[in-house]
Amino acid sequence: MGRLLKYFIALVSLWILLPKIASATGTWKPVTNSAPNANGGVSVLLTDGTVMVVTLDSALSADGKNYGNVWNLLTPDIHGSYTNGTWSQLPAMHRNRLYFSTQVLPSGNLYVAGGEYFITGNSAEVFNTLTDTWDTIINTIANGAIISDANSKLLPDGNVMQAIVVKPGFNTGTQNELYNPQSNTMTYANPILYCSDEASWVTLPDGSILNPDTYTESCERFIPSEGVWMYEGLIPTHLFDEHLYEMGAGLLLPNGKVFFLGDSMFTAIYTPSGNNQPGTWERGPAMPNINGRQLGCPDAPAAMLPNGKILCLFSPSATYNDSTYYYEFDYTTNLFTPLISPYGNYLDYSSGFSHTLLDLPDGSVLIGNYGYNQYYTYVADGSPLLEGKPTIDNIRSNCTHYSITGKLFNGISEGAAYGDDWQMSTNYPIVQLARNDSVYYAKTINWNRPGAVMTGTLEDTAHFILPESILSGPYQAKVIVNGIASDAYPVTLTCDGKGNKLIERGGALIYPNPSPSGIYTLDNSTGSDNGQLMIYDVIGQLIEIVNYQPFTTQQVDLSEKASGVYIYRMNNAGGSNNKTGKIIKE
Repeated sequence: MGRLLKYFIALVSLWILLPKIASATGTWKPVTNSAPNANGGVSVLLTDGTVMVVTLDSALSADGKNYGNVWNLLTPDIHGSYTNGTWSQLPAMHRNRLYFSTQVLPSGNLYVAGGEYFITGNSAEVFNTLTDTWDTIINTIANGAIISDANSKLLPDGNVMQAIVVKPGFNTGTQNELYNPQSNTMTYANPILYCSDEASWVTLPDGSILNPDTYTESCERFIPSEGVWMYEGLIPTHLFDEHLYEMGAGLLLPNGKVFFLGDSMFTAIYTPSGNNQPGTWERGPAMPNINGRQLGCPDAPAAMLPNGKILCLFSPSATYNDSTYYYEFDYTTNLFTPLISPYGNYLDYSSGFSHTLLDLPDGSVLIGNYGYNQYYTYVADGSPLLEGKPTIDNIRSNCTHYSITGKLFNGISEGAAYGDDWQMSTNYPIVQLARNDSVYYAKTINWNRPGAVMTGTLEDTAHFILPESILSGPYQAKVIVNGIASDAYPVTLTCDGKGNKLIERGGALIYPNPSPSGIYTLDNSTGSDNGQLMIYDVIGQLIEIVNYQPFTTQQVDLSEKASGVYIYRMNNAGGSNNKTGKIIKE
Protein backbone atom coordinates (compact mmCIF):
# COMPACT_ATOMS: atom_id res chain seq x y z
CA MET A 1 0.00 0.00 0.00
CA GLY A 2 2.85 2.38 0.84
CA ARG A 3 4.47 1.72 -2.53
CA LEU A 4 1.18 2.39 -4.38
CA LEU A 5 0.71 5.62 -2.47
CA LYS A 6 4.23 6.76 -3.43
CA TYR A 7 3.52 5.85 -7.05
CA PHE A 8 0.27 7.87 -6.98
CA ILE A 9 2.03 10.90 -5.45
CA ALA A 10 4.75 10.68 -8.12
CA LEU A 11 2.12 10.65 -10.88
CA VAL A 12 0.33 13.66 -9.40
CA SER A 13 3.64 15.54 -9.08
CA LEU A 14 4.49 14.77 -12.68
CA TRP A 15 1.03 15.91 -13.83
CA ILE A 16 1.55 19.21 -12.01
CA LEU A 17 4.89 19.66 -13.74
CA LEU A 18 3.78 18.64 -17.23
CA PRO A 19 2.52 22.07 -18.38
CA LYS A 20 5.82 23.63 -17.33
CA ILE A 21 7.93 20.93 -18.97
CA ALA A 22 5.90 21.24 -22.15
CA SER A 23 6.82 24.92 -22.33
CA ALA A 24 10.54 24.20 -22.06
CA THR A 25 12.74 25.07 -25.02
CA GLY A 26 15.99 23.80 -26.46
CA THR A 27 17.49 20.44 -27.36
CA TRP A 28 20.02 18.22 -25.61
CA LYS A 29 22.30 15.92 -27.61
CA PRO A 30 24.88 13.47 -26.29
CA VAL A 31 28.41 13.96 -27.58
CA THR A 32 28.82 10.92 -29.82
CA ASN A 33 32.21 9.86 -28.51
CA SER A 34 32.91 9.44 -24.80
CA ALA A 35 35.97 11.19 -23.38
CA PRO A 36 39.01 9.01 -22.63
CA ASN A 37 39.02 10.06 -18.97
CA ALA A 38 36.37 10.94 -16.39
CA ASN A 39 35.48 14.61 -16.05
CA GLY A 40 37.29 16.39 -13.22
CA GLY A 41 35.76 19.86 -13.47
CA VAL A 42 36.49 22.86 -15.64
CA SER A 43 36.27 23.01 -19.43
CA VAL A 44 37.85 25.89 -21.37
CA LEU A 45 37.57 26.97 -25.00
CA LEU A 46 40.96 27.53 -26.60
CA THR A 47 41.26 30.16 -29.31
CA ASP A 48 41.69 27.52 -32.04
CA GLY A 49 38.18 26.20 -31.34
CA THR A 50 39.22 23.11 -29.38
CA VAL A 51 38.05 22.45 -25.80
CA MET A 52 40.33 21.46 -22.91
CA VAL A 53 38.68 19.55 -20.04
CA VAL A 54 40.43 18.63 -16.81
CA THR A 55 39.93 15.03 -15.68
CA LEU A 56 40.14 13.02 -12.49
CA ASP A 57 43.01 10.91 -13.78
CA SER A 58 46.59 11.55 -12.79
CA ALA A 59 49.91 10.87 -14.46
CA LEU A 60 51.60 11.37 -11.09
CA SER A 61 51.68 8.99 -8.14
CA ALA A 62 52.51 11.16 -5.15
CA ASP A 63 51.24 14.72 -5.64
CA GLY A 64 47.60 15.37 -4.76
CA LYS A 65 46.23 11.86 -4.49
CA ASN A 66 42.71 11.47 -5.98
CA TYR A 67 42.93 14.75 -7.90
CA GLY A 68 43.78 14.93 -11.58
CA ASN A 69 46.44 16.56 -13.70
CA VAL A 70 45.49 14.97 -17.04
CA TRP A 71 43.50 16.98 -19.60
CA ASN A 72 41.31 15.78 -22.47
CA LEU A 73 40.92 17.74 -25.71
CA LEU A 74 37.66 17.85 -27.70
CA THR A 75 38.19 18.73 -31.38
CA PRO A 76 35.14 19.52 -33.56
CA ASP A 77 34.70 17.48 -36.74
CA ILE A 78 35.38 18.83 -40.23
CA HIS A 79 31.84 20.26 -40.33
CA GLY A 80 32.39 22.24 -37.11
CA SER A 81 30.26 19.92 -34.94
CA TYR A 82 31.26 19.38 -31.32
CA THR A 83 28.57 16.77 -30.84
CA ASN A 84 30.39 14.65 -33.43
CA GLY A 85 33.85 15.76 -32.32
CA THR A 86 36.76 13.55 -31.32
CA TRP A 87 38.70 13.30 -28.06
CA SER A 88 42.41 13.06 -27.38
CA GLN A 89 44.62 13.26 -24.30
CA LEU A 90 47.00 16.14 -23.60
CA PRO A 91 50.25 16.15 -21.60
CA ALA A 92 49.73 16.26 -17.84
CA MET A 93 50.18 19.35 -15.68
CA HIS A 94 53.14 19.46 -13.34
CA ARG A 95 50.80 19.43 -10.33
CA ASN A 96 47.52 17.75 -9.48
CA ARG A 97 44.76 20.31 -8.97
CA LEU A 98 41.13 20.47 -7.89
CA TYR A 99 38.94 23.62 -8.09
CA PHE A 100 41.53 26.01 -9.47
CA SER A 101 41.60 29.35 -11.32
CA THR A 102 41.69 29.40 -15.13
CA GLN A 103 42.16 32.08 -17.82
CA VAL A 104 42.72 31.90 -21.59
CA LEU A 105 45.46 34.43 -22.36
CA PRO A 106 45.76 36.68 -25.45
CA SER A 107 48.70 34.50 -26.53
CA GLY A 108 46.24 31.62 -26.86
CA ASN A 109 47.84 29.84 -23.90
CA LEU A 110 45.98 28.63 -20.77
CA TYR A 111 46.77 29.91 -17.28
CA VAL A 112 45.88 27.72 -14.29
CA ALA A 113 46.57 28.54 -10.64
CA GLY A 114 46.07 27.08 -7.20
CA GLY A 115 43.81 24.32 -6.02
CA GLU A 116 41.35 23.87 -3.18
CA TYR A 117 42.02 21.80 -0.06
CA PHE A 118 45.54 23.21 0.07
CA ILE A 119 46.97 20.65 -2.36
CA THR A 120 48.66 22.99 -4.81
CA GLY A 121 47.37 26.36 -3.67
CA ASN A 122 50.78 28.04 -3.79
CA SER A 123 51.65 27.25 -7.42
CA ALA A 124 50.58 28.10 -10.95
CA GLU A 125 51.46 27.05 -14.50
CA VAL A 126 50.69 27.84 -18.15
CA PHE A 127 49.86 25.43 -20.98
CA ASN A 128 51.69 26.47 -24.15
CA THR A 129 49.35 25.65 -27.03
CA LEU A 130 52.13 25.85 -29.64
CA THR A 131 54.37 23.28 -27.98
CA ASP A 132 51.77 21.34 -25.92
CA THR A 133 53.92 21.76 -22.80
CA TRP A 134 53.31 23.10 -19.29
CA ASP A 135 55.52 25.91 -17.97
CA THR A 136 55.79 26.76 -14.28
CA ILE A 137 55.15 30.37 -13.27
CA ILE A 138 57.91 31.89 -11.18
CA ASN A 139 57.38 34.08 -8.09
CA THR A 140 54.20 32.24 -7.12
CA ILE A 141 52.40 32.44 -3.81
CA ALA A 142 54.47 32.40 -0.60
CA ASN A 143 54.21 33.08 3.14
CA GLY A 144 51.37 30.63 3.76
CA ALA A 145 48.90 32.27 1.37
CA ILE A 146 47.13 30.07 -1.19
CA ILE A 147 44.91 30.24 -4.25
CA SER A 148 41.77 28.49 -3.03
CA ASP A 149 38.08 29.34 -3.54
CA ALA A 150 39.60 32.07 -5.67
CA ASN A 151 38.44 33.92 -8.74
CA SER A 152 40.58 35.44 -11.47
CA LYS A 153 40.02 37.94 -14.27
CA LEU A 154 41.84 39.02 -17.42
CA LEU A 155 42.55 42.76 -17.19
CA PRO A 156 42.64 45.32 -20.05
CA ASP A 157 46.46 45.29 -20.03
CA GLY A 158 46.55 41.52 -20.58
CA ASN A 159 47.59 40.71 -17.00
CA VAL A 160 45.56 38.40 -14.77
CA MET A 161 44.08 39.60 -11.49
CA GLN A 162 44.28 36.62 -9.11
CA ALA A 163 42.59 36.39 -5.72
CA ILE A 164 44.48 34.56 -3.00
CA VAL A 165 43.58 33.58 0.56
CA VAL A 166 45.85 35.17 3.15
CA LYS A 167 45.26 32.43 5.73
CA PRO A 168 43.51 29.12 4.99
CA GLY A 169 40.04 28.94 6.52
CA PHE A 170 36.74 30.78 6.43
CA ASN A 171 36.46 34.54 6.73
CA THR A 172 40.19 35.21 6.86
CA GLY A 173 40.47 37.89 4.22
CA THR A 174 41.99 37.86 0.79
CA GLN A 175 44.89 39.45 -1.03
CA ASN A 176 45.34 39.91 -4.77
CA GLU A 177 48.23 39.22 -7.08
CA LEU A 178 48.88 40.13 -10.71
CA TYR A 179 50.22 37.60 -13.18
CA ASN A 180 52.22 39.13 -16.03
CA PRO A 181 52.37 36.72 -19.02
CA GLN A 182 55.22 38.68 -20.62
CA SER A 183 57.59 38.26 -17.66
CA ASN A 184 55.92 35.06 -16.38
CA THR A 185 55.88 36.47 -12.85
CA MET A 186 53.39 37.23 -10.09
CA THR A 187 53.47 40.40 -8.01
CA TYR A 188 51.28 41.73 -5.21
CA ALA A 189 48.37 44.04 -6.10
CA ASN A 190 46.23 46.37 -3.98
CA PRO A 191 44.17 44.27 -1.56
CA ILE A 192 40.41 43.96 -1.61
CA LEU A 193 38.56 45.91 1.09
CA TYR A 194 36.96 42.92 2.77
CA CYS A 195 36.95 39.39 1.31
CA SER A 196 36.60 37.63 -2.06
CA ASP A 197 36.89 34.05 -0.81
CA GLU A 198 34.02 32.03 -2.46
CA ALA A 199 32.77 35.11 -4.35
CA SER A 200 31.79 35.41 -8.03
CA TRP A 201 33.55 38.11 -10.04
CA VAL A 202 31.87 39.81 -13.00
CA THR A 203 33.53 42.17 -15.50
CA LEU A 204 31.50 45.30 -16.32
CA PRO A 205 31.41 47.19 -19.65
CA ASP A 206 33.78 49.84 -18.26
CA GLY A 207 36.37 47.14 -17.50
CA SER A 208 35.89 47.16 -13.71
CA ILE A 209 35.33 43.96 -11.70
CA LEU A 210 32.37 43.48 -9.36
CA ASN A 211 32.87 41.43 -6.17
CA PRO A 212 30.07 40.55 -3.71
CA ASP A 213 31.83 40.35 -0.37
CA THR A 214 31.83 36.97 1.32
CA TYR A 215 29.69 36.31 4.40
CA THR A 216 27.98 39.72 4.16
CA GLU A 217 25.62 41.72 1.94
CA SER A 218 28.25 44.33 1.06
CA CYS A 219 29.90 44.61 -2.36
CA GLU A 220 32.95 46.26 -3.89
CA ARG A 221 34.42 46.96 -7.31
CA PHE A 222 37.96 47.01 -8.72
CA ILE A 223 38.86 49.95 -10.99
CA PRO A 224 41.74 48.82 -13.28
CA SER A 225 42.73 52.34 -14.36
CA GLU A 226 43.33 53.28 -10.70
CA GLY A 227 44.31 49.86 -9.36
CA VAL A 228 42.00 50.19 -6.32
CA TRP A 229 38.86 48.61 -4.87
CA MET A 230 35.88 50.83 -3.95
CA TYR A 231 32.75 50.17 -1.89
CA GLU A 232 29.70 49.37 -4.04
CA GLY A 233 26.78 49.34 -1.60
CA LEU A 234 24.62 46.68 0.04
CA ILE A 235 23.06 43.74 -1.79
CA PRO A 236 19.33 43.50 -0.93
CA THR A 237 19.42 39.72 -0.46
CA HIS A 238 21.79 37.16 1.01
CA LEU A 239 23.67 35.40 -1.80
CA PHE A 240 25.83 33.00 0.21
CA ASP A 241 24.53 29.80 1.76
CA GLU A 242 24.63 29.54 5.54
CA HIS A 243 26.67 26.33 5.74
CA LEU A 244 29.73 26.47 3.47
CA TYR A 245 29.36 30.09 2.30
CA GLU A 246 29.10 29.22 -1.40
CA MET A 247 27.25 31.26 -4.02
CA GLY A 248 26.28 30.74 -7.64
CA ALA A 249 27.23 32.45 -10.88
CA GLY A 250 27.14 36.14 -11.74
CA LEU A 251 26.49 37.12 -15.35
CA LEU A 252 26.29 40.35 -17.32
CA LEU A 253 22.90 40.53 -19.05
CA PRO A 254 22.30 41.93 -22.57
CA ASN A 255 20.62 44.99 -20.99
CA GLY A 256 23.88 45.88 -19.21
CA LYS A 257 22.74 44.79 -15.75
CA VAL A 258 24.40 42.03 -13.69
CA PHE A 259 22.40 39.00 -12.56
CA PHE A 260 23.55 37.06 -9.47
CA LEU A 261 22.36 33.59 -8.45
CA GLY A 262 22.81 32.60 -4.83
CA ASP A 263 21.46 30.23 -2.23
CA SER A 264 18.66 32.23 -0.67
CA MET A 265 15.16 32.70 -2.01
CA PHE A 266 15.90 35.68 -4.27
CA THR A 267 18.36 36.62 -6.96
CA ALA A 268 20.07 40.02 -7.08
CA ILE A 269 20.41 42.53 -9.94
CA TYR A 270 23.04 45.26 -10.14
CA THR A 271 22.90 48.28 -12.45
CA PRO A 272 26.34 49.82 -13.15
CA SER A 273 26.79 53.57 -12.90
CA GLY A 274 29.11 53.64 -15.92
CA ASN A 275 31.67 55.66 -13.97
CA ASN A 276 33.52 55.50 -10.65
CA GLN A 277 30.37 56.20 -8.65
CA PRO A 278 28.61 53.21 -7.02
CA GLY A 279 25.91 51.46 -9.02
CA THR A 280 22.49 50.46 -7.70
CA TRP A 281 21.09 47.16 -6.44
CA GLU A 282 17.63 45.61 -6.52
CA ARG A 283 16.28 42.31 -5.39
CA GLY A 284 15.77 40.04 -8.40
CA PRO A 285 13.07 37.45 -9.04
CA ALA A 286 12.66 34.51 -6.70
CA MET A 287 14.43 31.32 -7.68
CA PRO A 288 12.26 28.27 -8.46
CA ASN A 289 10.50 26.24 -5.80
CA ILE A 290 9.73 22.55 -6.42
CA ASN A 291 6.98 21.00 -4.31
CA GLY A 292 7.81 23.24 -1.38
CA ARG A 293 11.57 22.84 -1.73
CA GLN A 294 13.39 26.10 -2.38
CA LEU A 295 16.03 25.75 -5.10
CA GLY A 296 19.34 27.58 -4.99
CA CYS A 297 22.87 27.67 -6.37
CA PRO A 298 25.41 26.71 -3.72
CA ASP A 299 28.20 26.48 -6.32
CA ALA A 300 26.52 25.73 -9.64
CA PRO A 301 27.11 26.82 -13.23
CA ALA A 302 25.13 29.10 -15.50
CA ALA A 303 25.70 30.20 -19.10
CA MET A 304 24.54 32.98 -21.39
CA LEU A 305 22.81 31.47 -24.42
CA PRO A 306 23.05 33.05 -27.90
CA ASN A 307 19.40 34.16 -27.57
CA GLY A 308 20.29 36.15 -24.44
CA LYS A 309 18.62 33.84 -21.94
CA ILE A 310 20.53 32.19 -19.09
CA LEU A 311 20.85 28.42 -18.74
CA CYS A 312 20.78 27.78 -14.96
CA LEU A 313 21.37 24.67 -12.85
CA PHE A 314 19.76 24.47 -9.40
CA SER A 315 19.82 22.13 -6.43
CA PRO A 316 17.64 22.25 -3.31
CA SER A 317 18.86 25.15 -1.21
CA ALA A 318 21.70 24.53 1.25
CA THR A 319 22.35 20.99 -0.01
CA TYR A 320 25.38 19.61 -1.82
CA ASN A 321 24.36 16.01 -2.40
CA ASP A 322 20.99 16.22 -4.07
CA SER A 323 19.42 16.42 -7.54
CA THR A 324 19.90 19.06 -10.23
CA TYR A 325 17.09 20.97 -11.91
CA TYR A 326 17.52 22.78 -15.23
CA TYR A 327 15.99 26.15 -16.13
CA GLU A 328 16.21 28.98 -18.61
CA PHE A 329 15.98 32.52 -17.21
CA ASP A 330 14.50 35.21 -19.46
CA TYR A 331 15.78 38.63 -18.35
CA THR A 332 13.07 40.41 -20.37
CA THR A 333 10.26 38.80 -18.32
CA ASN A 334 12.17 37.82 -15.13
CA LEU A 335 10.77 34.30 -15.50
CA PHE A 336 12.41 30.89 -15.02
CA THR A 337 11.27 28.14 -17.43
CA PRO A 338 11.95 24.49 -16.48
CA LEU A 339 13.87 22.31 -18.90
CA ILE A 340 14.15 18.61 -19.47
CA SER A 341 17.57 17.41 -18.29
CA PRO A 342 20.13 15.84 -20.66
CA TYR A 343 18.98 12.46 -19.34
CA GLY A 344 15.36 12.86 -20.47
CA ASN A 345 13.84 13.66 -17.05
CA TYR A 346 13.06 16.98 -15.46
CA LEU A 347 16.01 16.47 -13.08
CA ASP A 348 19.20 14.47 -12.83
CA TYR A 349 20.39 12.76 -9.70
CA SER A 350 23.79 14.37 -9.27
CA SER A 351 24.34 17.68 -7.52
CA GLY A 352 24.45 21.02 -9.29
CA PHE A 353 28.00 21.80 -8.13
CA SER A 354 29.36 18.75 -9.98
CA HIS A 355 28.47 20.20 -13.40
CA THR A 356 30.22 22.72 -15.62
CA LEU A 357 28.96 24.62 -18.69
CA LEU A 358 30.84 26.15 -21.62
CA ASP A 359 29.66 28.28 -24.57
CA LEU A 360 30.82 26.74 -27.87
CA PRO A 361 31.42 28.44 -31.24
CA ASP A 362 28.62 26.47 -32.93
CA GLY A 363 26.05 28.14 -30.65
CA SER A 364 25.61 25.16 -28.33
CA VAL A 365 26.57 24.82 -24.66
CA LEU A 366 28.75 21.91 -23.51
CA ILE A 367 27.89 20.31 -20.16
CA GLY A 368 30.18 18.00 -18.22
CA ASN A 369 29.51 16.13 -15.00
CA TYR A 370 32.20 15.32 -12.44
CA GLY A 371 33.24 11.66 -12.62
CA TYR A 372 31.58 10.89 -15.96
CA ASN A 373 33.02 10.38 -19.46
CA GLN A 374 29.80 11.32 -21.25
CA TYR A 375 29.21 14.95 -22.28
CA TYR A 376 26.14 16.65 -23.75
CA THR A 377 25.43 19.79 -25.76
CA TYR A 378 22.42 22.07 -25.39
CA VAL A 379 21.03 24.18 -28.25
CA ALA A 380 18.47 26.83 -27.27
CA ASP A 381 15.54 27.83 -29.42
CA GLY A 382 15.36 31.28 -30.93
CA SER A 383 17.73 33.48 -32.92
CA PRO A 384 21.04 34.89 -31.64
CA LEU A 385 20.81 38.43 -30.29
CA LEU A 386 21.59 41.08 -32.87
CA GLU A 387 23.19 43.27 -30.20
CA GLY A 388 25.70 40.47 -29.49
CA LYS A 389 26.65 39.96 -33.14
CA PRO A 390 30.26 40.84 -34.03
CA THR A 391 31.16 42.32 -37.42
CA ILE A 392 34.19 41.96 -39.71
CA ASP A 393 35.46 45.08 -41.46
CA ASN A 394 38.63 43.74 -43.05
CA ILE A 395 41.01 40.78 -43.22
CA ARG A 396 44.60 41.23 -44.36
CA SER A 397 46.86 38.30 -45.02
CA ASN A 398 50.14 36.95 -46.30
CA CYS A 399 51.83 33.64 -45.71
CA THR A 400 53.04 34.43 -42.20
CA HIS A 401 50.60 36.99 -40.81
CA TYR A 402 46.82 37.29 -40.79
CA SER A 403 45.02 40.19 -39.16
CA ILE A 404 41.32 40.89 -38.76
CA THR A 405 39.50 44.07 -37.80
CA GLY A 406 35.89 44.67 -36.87
CA LYS A 407 33.62 45.34 -33.92
CA LEU A 408 32.36 43.55 -30.80
CA PHE A 409 35.13 40.94 -30.84
CA ASN A 410 34.59 40.49 -27.07
CA GLY A 411 30.82 40.08 -27.27
CA ILE A 412 28.25 41.33 -24.76
CA SER A 413 28.85 38.63 -22.14
CA GLU A 414 31.66 36.64 -20.58
CA GLY A 415 29.81 33.43 -21.50
CA ALA A 416 29.56 30.76 -18.80
CA ALA A 417 30.35 31.13 -15.10
CA TYR A 418 30.48 29.01 -11.95
CA GLY A 419 30.71 30.91 -8.70
CA ASP A 420 34.31 31.04 -7.50
CA ASP A 421 35.88 27.69 -8.40
CA TRP A 422 36.22 27.73 -12.16
CA GLN A 423 36.46 30.47 -14.78
CA MET A 424 35.06 29.57 -18.22
CA SER A 425 34.81 32.95 -19.97
CA THR A 426 34.69 33.00 -23.78
CA ASN A 427 34.67 36.76 -24.41
CA TYR A 428 37.39 36.65 -27.07
CA PRO A 429 37.20 36.24 -30.86
CA ILE A 430 37.14 32.82 -32.52
CA VAL A 431 37.86 32.94 -36.27
CA GLN A 432 36.03 30.36 -38.38
CA LEU A 433 36.83 29.69 -42.04
CA ALA A 434 34.31 27.68 -44.07
CA ARG A 435 34.32 26.34 -47.60
CA ASN A 436 31.60 24.12 -49.03
CA ASP A 437 30.77 21.83 -46.08
CA SER A 438 34.21 22.05 -44.42
CA VAL A 439 34.77 24.23 -41.35
CA TYR A 440 38.13 25.25 -39.87
CA TYR A 441 39.02 27.26 -36.77
CA ALA A 442 42.10 29.50 -36.87
CA LYS A 443 44.00 30.20 -33.67
CA THR A 444 43.38 33.81 -32.64
CA ILE A 445 46.00 35.74 -30.68
CA ASN A 446 46.71 39.29 -29.52
CA TRP A 447 43.16 40.62 -29.56
CA ASN A 448 43.32 44.26 -28.58
CA ARG A 449 40.81 44.32 -25.69
CA PRO A 450 41.66 41.52 -23.23
CA GLY A 451 38.81 40.73 -20.85
CA ALA A 452 36.47 43.35 -22.32
CA VAL A 453 32.69 43.12 -22.80
CA MET A 454 30.12 45.33 -24.57
CA THR A 455 32.61 47.52 -26.45
CA GLY A 456 29.93 48.77 -28.87
CA THR A 457 31.24 50.47 -32.01
CA LEU A 458 34.89 50.60 -30.92
CA GLU A 459 37.28 49.17 -33.52
CA ASP A 460 38.70 45.76 -32.61
CA THR A 461 41.68 43.89 -33.97
CA ALA A 462 43.09 40.39 -33.65
CA HIS A 463 45.59 38.14 -35.38
CA PHE A 464 45.10 34.54 -36.37
CA ILE A 465 47.16 31.51 -37.35
CA LEU A 466 45.88 29.03 -39.92
CA PRO A 467 45.46 25.36 -38.99
CA GLU A 468 47.92 23.12 -40.83
CA SER A 469 45.15 21.14 -42.48
CA ILE A 470 43.61 24.09 -44.32
CA LEU A 471 44.28 24.61 -48.04
CA SER A 472 44.72 27.97 -49.71
CA GLY A 473 41.84 29.41 -51.70
CA PRO A 474 38.54 31.26 -51.19
CA TYR A 475 36.64 30.93 -47.88
CA GLN A 476 33.80 32.47 -45.94
CA ALA A 477 35.18 33.89 -42.67
CA LYS A 478 33.25 34.56 -39.47
CA VAL A 479 34.15 35.90 -36.04
CA ILE A 480 32.31 34.10 -33.23
CA VAL A 481 32.02 35.21 -29.60
CA ASN A 482 30.05 33.23 -27.00
CA GLY A 483 28.39 31.24 -29.78
CA ILE A 484 27.16 34.31 -31.68
CA ALA A 485 28.61 34.57 -35.20
CA SER A 486 29.16 37.53 -37.49
CA ASP A 487 27.94 37.57 -41.07
CA ALA A 488 30.19 35.70 -43.49
CA TYR A 489 33.07 37.72 -44.94
CA PRO A 490 34.60 36.42 -48.21
CA VAL A 491 38.38 36.03 -48.07
CA THR A 492 40.96 34.30 -50.26
CA LEU A 493 43.81 32.70 -48.35
CA THR A 494 47.01 33.19 -50.32
CA CYS A 495 48.68 30.29 -48.50
CA ASP A 496 47.58 27.04 -46.91
CA GLY A 497 48.26 26.14 -43.28
CA LYS A 498 51.80 25.02 -44.13
CA GLY A 499 52.74 28.23 -45.92
CA ASN A 500 52.34 26.92 -49.46
CA LYS A 501 51.24 29.67 -51.87
CA LEU A 502 48.33 29.34 -54.25
CA ILE A 503 48.47 30.13 -57.97
CA GLU A 504 46.02 32.80 -59.05
CA ARG A 505 45.52 33.74 -62.71
CA GLY A 506 42.49 35.65 -63.91
CA GLY A 507 39.46 34.47 -61.99
CA ALA A 508 40.83 30.95 -61.44
CA LEU A 509 42.94 29.53 -58.60
CA ILE A 510 45.11 26.41 -58.37
CA TYR A 511 46.04 25.08 -54.94
CA PRO A 512 47.83 23.77 -53.00
CA ASN A 513 51.18 24.46 -54.58
CA PRO A 514 53.39 22.53 -53.92
CA SER A 515 51.23 19.42 -53.46
CA PRO A 516 52.68 16.28 -51.85
CA SER A 517 49.96 14.09 -53.42
CA GLY A 518 49.83 15.64 -56.88
CA ILE A 519 46.13 16.41 -56.40
CA TYR A 520 45.25 20.06 -57.01
CA THR A 521 42.03 22.06 -56.98
CA LEU A 522 41.24 24.24 -59.98
CA ASP A 523 38.81 26.81 -58.63
CA ASN A 524 36.90 29.17 -60.90
CA SER A 525 33.98 29.57 -58.46
CA THR A 526 34.28 33.36 -58.53
CA GLY A 527 35.26 33.68 -62.21
CA SER A 528 32.82 34.42 -65.02
CA ASP A 529 34.91 33.19 -68.01
CA ASN A 530 35.54 29.80 -69.60
CA GLY A 531 39.17 28.78 -69.59
CA GLN A 532 41.75 26.12 -70.31
CA LEU A 533 44.63 24.93 -68.14
CA MET A 534 47.54 23.27 -69.96
CA ILE A 535 50.37 21.56 -68.07
CA TYR A 536 53.79 20.74 -69.59
CA ASP A 537 56.81 18.82 -68.32
CA VAL A 538 60.23 20.46 -68.23
CA ILE A 539 61.06 19.45 -71.81
CA GLY A 540 57.88 21.06 -73.12
CA GLN A 541 55.66 18.01 -73.62
CA LEU A 542 51.95 18.65 -72.97
CA ILE A 543 50.86 16.17 -70.28
CA GLU A 544 47.47 17.48 -69.15
CA ILE A 545 44.63 19.68 -70.46
CA VAL A 546 41.78 20.78 -68.20
CA ASN A 547 38.86 22.85 -69.49
CA TYR A 548 36.95 24.83 -66.89
CA GLN A 549 33.64 26.65 -66.84
CA PRO A 550 32.46 29.79 -65.00
CA PHE A 551 31.64 29.39 -61.30
CA THR A 552 32.96 25.81 -61.02
CA THR A 553 35.51 23.88 -59.00
CA GLN A 554 37.22 20.71 -60.20
CA GLN A 555 40.19 18.47 -59.50
CA VAL A 556 43.51 18.31 -61.36
CA ASP A 557 45.19 14.93 -60.89
CA LEU A 558 48.95 14.60 -61.36
CA SER A 559 49.25 11.81 -58.79
CA GLU A 560 50.61 9.39 -61.39
CA LYS A 561 53.26 11.84 -62.55
CA ALA A 562 56.79 11.98 -61.19
CA SER A 563 57.66 14.48 -58.46
CA GLY A 564 59.19 17.67 -59.76
CA VAL A 565 58.47 21.01 -61.43
CA TYR A 566 55.91 21.41 -64.22
CA ILE A 567 54.98 24.42 -66.33
CA TYR A 568 51.39 25.54 -66.68
CA ARG A 569 49.64 27.89 -69.06
CA MET A 570 46.22 29.23 -68.14
CA ASN A 571 44.09 30.81 -70.89
CA ASN A 572 40.70 32.33 -70.27
CA ALA A 573 38.13 33.31 -72.86
CA GLY A 574 38.68 37.01 -72.27
CA GLY A 575 42.34 36.67 -73.18
CA SER A 576 43.54 39.42 -70.85
CA ASN A 577 44.78 37.12 -68.06
CA ASN A 578 46.68 34.44 -69.99
CA LYS A 579 49.62 33.56 -67.75
CA THR A 580 52.43 30.99 -67.43
CA GLY A 581 54.05 29.72 -64.25
CA LYS A 582 55.34 26.73 -62.26
CA ILE A 583 53.38 24.03 -60.49
CA ILE A 584 55.21 21.67 -58.14
CA LYS A 585 54.58 18.09 -57.09
CA GLU A 586 56.66 17.21 -54.02
